[in-house]
Amino acid sequence: INGISFYTHSLGGLVVRSMFAHQKQRAKLQPYRKLFHSYISCGTPHLGNICTPNLLSKIGLYFLNSIIRIKAIREVSSKDNFKPTKADANVLHRKESTLTVRPHPNVNKEKEGTKKKMKYLEYLARSVALGEWFNHVVMIGSKQDGYVSHQSSTCRLESSTTSSYHKYMQKCIVDGCKIGKTTFRRVLVQFEDMSMYSSENCIVGSVSNTPTIDRVSCKIYHIGYLLNHHFLNTFALSLPELFEIK
Repeated sequence: INGISFYTHSLGGLVVRSMFAHQKQRAKLQPYRKLFHSYISCGTPHLGNICTPNLLSKIGLYFLNSIIRIKAIREVSSKDNFKPTKADANVLHRKESTLTVRPHPNVNKEKEGTKKKMKYLEYLARSVALGEWFNHVVMIGSKQDGYVSHQSSTCRLESSTTSSYHKYMQKCIVDGCKIGKTTFRRVLVQFEDMSMYSSENCIVGSVSNTPTIDRVSCKIYHIGYLLNHHFLNTFALSLPELFEIK
């Protein structure tokens, strides 16, 4: 194996980041560190479900958070309480000393004799510096994506109403992507033609022929990062260095 790259979609981008967030996992990955080449995320909610652009998606998230209470969705929605282990806390301290990033002033202070609680997305932002592991980091988003806001997927906040807490997480993530010679890119995609995309080796057809729920919720654009052949070909040809390992 000459190199290892990750092309991730949606929550998969957070799963890969979490690989480097915990001390035991980091120790297992150390022997392969020189092989890691590119990290590419598409439609990944790095900053959580902020500015969710679609009403249907908001209703669905409320249902999954409040009724079914799915752990992963609660973490993305910052409805969880995460307690890092002592070993994981050391990972935090190392990154913060390297990047001079400190806990946000609004974060609850640790009570004496107890472990500090935080949101898991905050822990990821504070503990993982992708620039320490990869030569290239690319975050891809689309304003057409009705599931994940492009502000969250590209770590570029635009809304003046965004909380300082999310701005703090953005700074942690972006600073961690700009370490050493690592190149960091944001890509904003505009899907113009979704007439040909495949699912399980079957041609689904044009936007007008897709199920109504997919069109209304803009799901078709959320999965377009994986299934739109024109986008995939253009992306690979435009940035060959992401896939060519010298």
